[in-house]
Amino acid sequence: MRRTTPLLACTLLLASAAAFAQRTYDLSEAVVGTTTSRSMYFRFEATQADESGTFVEKADRYRPVVVHSHGCNGVTGGDMTLMDFYRGLGFHVVLLQFHARGDASSSCPVPVASATGHPETGNPHRMKARRMELERQIAWLEGIGFRSIVATGHSEGGKVVQGFKARVAGVVLHAMDCKERNLWDPHPDNRYLALYSTRDPWITGKGSYPTRACAHLFSGSQVRDVRSTVESHDPLADPAWREEIRKFLADILPPSRPH
Repeated sequence: MRRTTPLLACTLLLASAAAFAQRTYDLSEAVVGTTTSRSMYFRFEATQADESGTFVEKADRYRPVVVHSHGCNGVTGGDMTLMDFYRGLGFHVVLLQFHARGDASSSCPVPVASATGHPETGNPHRMKARRMELERQIAWLEGIGFRSIVATGHSEGGKVVQGFKARVAGVVLHAMDCKERNLWDPHPDNRYLALYSTRDPWITGKGSYPTRACAHLFSGSQVRDVRSTVESHDPLADPAWREEIRKFLADILPPSRPH
């Protein structure tokens, strides 16, 4: 019997995902236009989330803001950990909520890693809808006076943030590599930091296929891959990643001060 190589296995997996991930999403203004009202807003100094109107009224425009795209199962504890981390660096944080729209739900209905992956997480229709909502949120923030915006994404959200076209101060991928090349079409001038583990069960199919570096996909872009060997899909699983983020965003970090 002919042995299947890791590369062939990965290719077959992605082909299978492309064949079955055909769900479509509403791209109309009636739905995409509700992005900003569905998002969760966390001012740097606040103790709880704001409604969009309160954020507009009270948020300091001179402070940078992170716009975060969640993973396949919606906003979870990992996203809240990232919210706390980035606020600790001095950022406001906006958490997008894609699943709060009427036609979207979890793309990993069984919230565990799978040896064959979760095909819907690679659905280009889903990626297009999520990227449109990310673009809308960024444009809205720019429209109310923010000029220093960072886009971040965890897991499936890491796929989302590598294909949008807005010019931002930086892009950080949490626990996501770059194996699905058909989904990657980044702004050529954005800087990227990719944080992932070669032993992450979610992005290796529990060891069924390898991770793939991001830098070689981005011609003309500034991309840094920071790999780890932690057996975890948590967005800050490797303690070294926190310092990597600080260095990556050093030029836009506000002066340190207590909350």
